[in-house]
Amino acid sequence: MSTTALGHFIGIVHHSTDGWLCITFDRRGFWKSYAPFRTKAEAMKERRRIKRFEQEYARKRFAKRAVRMMKKSG
Repeated sequence: MSTTALGHFIGIVHHSTDGWLCITFDRRGFWKSYAPFRTKAEAMKERRRIKRFEQEYARKRFAKRAVRMMKKSG
């Protein structure tokens, strides 16, 4: 398990019938499963893609917040 930029835990698990699953958990305990993969390498690639996506999303969200704070301060 590792953590994404938004503070979500992300991991890869093996399911006996579905194969490899990429799963994320947020801080409240909600979880999301992504499409199953046949190999662990494909699941690792998806995990990296999700981490990159959330990092970009967090960067944009932080930038928007900073602009709002600057506008408020005058």
